[in-house]
Amino acid sequence: MGLTLGETDRQAVMRACARDNTCIGRYYHWYFEKMLVARRLKNATRSSLIELTKAADASDLHHLDQVLSVCSSAVLALPHFGHYMLAALSIVTRYATERDIGLFYGDPKTHRGNEVFDEVHASRFSTREDARIHVLHANRAGMVEAIRLLRAGGLLLMMPDVHQNADETYLVPFLDRTLDVMLGSASLARKTGSALIPILAIPTGALRFELQFAGPIDAATRMASANSSSHYDEMLDYTATSMLFEQYEQWMVGHILLWQYVREHFLREASFIVFSPQALEQNWPAFLADPRNHSDSGIAIDLLGEHTSAPSTGVSI
Repeated sequence: MGLTLGETDRQAVMRACARDNTCIGRYYHWYFEKMLVARRLKNATRSSLIELTKAADASDLHHLDQVLSVCSSAVLALPHFGHYMLAALSIVTRYATERDIGLFYGDPKTHRGNEVFDEVHASRFSTREDARIHVLHANRAGMVEAIRLLRAGGLLLMMPDVHQNADETYLVPFLDRTLDVMLGSASLARKTGSALIPILAIPTGALRFELQFAGPIDAATRMASANSSSHYDEMLDYTATSMLFEQYEQWMVGHILLWQYVREHFLREASFIVFSPQALEQNWPAFLADPRNHSDSGIAIDLLGEHTSAPSTGVSI
């Protein structure tokens, strides 16, 4: 299969196996299954791809149909988990008959491997009957088109679990560790007044999956006491993104090995540290007294961030 695990990577996979109470053979089996699907995507015709998707997808999406029917527009957040490529194809072909739907992902020029999405769209899904399917790259032009599509009442399929520049990410708790994430899915939903809906392709057997989904995430319900902050929008996006991954974690129980970034994630050994208000108050004097936090320039640090530039909330997959 061309899969060789060094000792460090093997230890990371074994940590995930221990959390799932399974053996490493499950990981190799999944890798082989992914390889079969990737080969089919490269060689199948349009009709055979649709047949493959219908055979693999065991989802009952009538409730999702009802949710989307009352949403003027929606960001569908689908991470790189399970047969996410078949899941994306299933979603796109189902809803493109009724409204415009965009697939938003990293430009193949900067995200190696994403050229398969461009190829599948260009060679199989660029006919007149596919006019409502749009491929958008995660760059400035793609962002403009994504906003335009959502404001016009479309659907946008995004993958929120990947980034290009770690300096532009935020840390959220996920699977007992920290995860670097972008706030792009939440930010686009907020800015366009769109619903933010988490979706995950849960395996139901070999080459079979069922789409799990939840109702639109409402981060404002957790932020009622923070609306006086000058960074309220940023806090909303972070809270919504945290809620996304909280939902994914619940769905992934027993299937962690099917996440594309499981090795990288379980290489980390440190857990996500949560400070209670009491603990923060107790440790704050020591933080201020630490000479490493003193500025040589004499410029005061604004802890509320009112006179500093906020971190980027760019989008990438």
